[in-house]
Amino acid sequence: VIRLSDSPNGWFSIWEVTPDGVSRSAVSFFESDAGEARPDRASRLWDRCCVGLPISDQITPSPETWSGLVERGIDHAYGSANRL
Repeated sequence: VIRLSDSPNGWFSIWEVTPDGVSRSAVSFFESDAGEARPDRASRLWDRCCVGLPISDQITPSPETWSGLVERGIDHAYGSANRL
């Protein structure tokens, strides 16, 4: 997982969504270090990544942290897909 300079502390991820098994889209997810899901920050961080900002750091989440992020990321991604 990467960190961008001047970004909030937390975990940022992008999830592929295939609601019908054919069409493909993606949704971003950001969870602060305090455990708060922040869709607004996810959108801003995704936009910042698209312009090619330098990566300031990287960290590998613990298995427990990664498992929780996957679970909450899937919930967020499928919630977004259901609203399509």
